[in-house]
Amino acid sequence: MKLNADLLSHIMTDLLYSFSLRYCMTLYFMLLLFVFFYLVVLLQVHYVCHLISMWFCIMYF
Repeated sequence: MKLNADLLSHIMTDLLYSFSLRYCMTLYFMLLLFVFFYLVVLLQVHYVCHLISMWFCIMYF
C-alpha cells in the first residue's frame, strides 16, 4: 500500500510538473508572439508616420 501511495504521489508530481512546464511554455510562447506583433505594429505605425511626415514635408516645403 505504501508503494502505491508513493507511486501515486510520484505520478501526480510528474503530471503537475509537466502541466506547469507546458503552461509556462505556452505563456512564454504567447508572450513572444505578443512582443513580436507589438514590434511589428509599432514598426508599421512608425513607418506610416514617417511616410506621412515626409509627404507633408514634400507637400509644404
